[in-house]
Amino acid sequence: MKYGITKETIKQLQQLKQYPSLTITLPTHRTSPDNEKDAIRLKNFVSEAQTRLEETFGKRESATLLEKLNEQVEAIDHQYNEDGLVICISEEYAETYRLPYRLPERVAIDDNFYTRDLVYALNRDKVYFLLKLDAEDTNLYLGRREHLYQVTDYGFPFAIDGGAPGANIGKDETQAYRDEMGKMLKEVSSVLTKLEQQYDLSLVVVGIERNLGYWNETVGSKHNVLLTIDGGYTKHSAHELGELLWPQIEKAFDEKRAEVFEAISVAKGNSQLVSGLDECWQASLDGRVDTLVVETDLSIPAEVSEDGRQLTVLASSKVEGERAFSDIIDEMIENVLAADGQVVFVDKDDLKEEQKSYPLVAITRY
Repeated sequence: MKYGITKETIKQLQQLKQYPSLTITLPTHRTSPDNEKDAIRLKNFVSEAQTRLEETFGKRESATLLEKLNEQVEAIDHQYNEDGLVICISEEYAETYRLPYRLPERVAIDDNFYTRDLVYALNRDKVYFLLKLDAEDTNLYLGRREHLYQVTDYGFPFAIDGGAPGANIGKDETQAYRDEMGKMLKEVSSVLTKLEQQYDLSLVVVGIERNLGYWNETVGSKHNVLLTIDGGYTKHSAHELGELLWPQIEKAFDEKRAEVFEAISVAKGNSQLVSGLDECWQASLDGRVDTLVVETDLSIPAEVSEDGRQLTVLASSKVEGERAFSDIIDEMIENVLAADGQVVFVDKDDLKEEQKSYPLVAITRY
């Protein structure tokens, strides 16, 4: 059982090619009695997976996969559920991930693990870190929309020397205080750097003006800061803090998302925008895509030509053949991420002015 999933983890999952590979995703709940129902729903998905595997491959051939699946399911304690659950099973791999964002209900069987839902969730579910600066009690939270969950490992909470709660340190503007704050912030920054390498999430920094100033002076430029918020908020619970700050954070997310449309306009002027299905596919194969922008629900079954460069759209996602794919967009996403590009999902009709036959465009590196 692993907690959280990173962009690097998704890339690793995409590289595991083996048929059959089983992926089960479902939304889960953090609190009772809802999380007690999660076990029942998961059992239903396991039954569906068993039926499909045995009908396709036979009982004997499916036994190893089903044994691994049941081992993963039995190890899950639903009291510790987060917002989503992913189970990935093949003959050579078995892992379960708890995730801090919602996922659709899905049972997928293919020659690799189905990762599109994970990519979508990372991009659209507004998950972030929130750092609350305080000399006596600097805390880190994992945020999903207005919900904040306190991080209690990685050394958190931090405090300056002599700055344990009740020590009253830091009330005077002294050089000693400045030095101690700088020292603590460098320690915090070191931890955040490691977390940012693992989890591709934005950072919100909250604190009084003086502490925000120290942050900016010492380590602020090293981090992907979405927003800074001036305020102490020392007496607010995680729930209160999330409810209070979410409107500002949501606005910052929306402004950041709008930047992709500015980037599309610039790329178009620089002849670095492609918008046809074949053109986007070829750019993804060549590792030229910096940003793939795709409508959320776009799914296209397609067959790839012998040379791998051309696509023929199919009438049904129930496809057969080694060059046929139930969703070529998922394959395209894998290509982009493998070349260190990024994928951005947008709402229906957001791309209608730029698209050709399908709502997707690619901003290329050259």
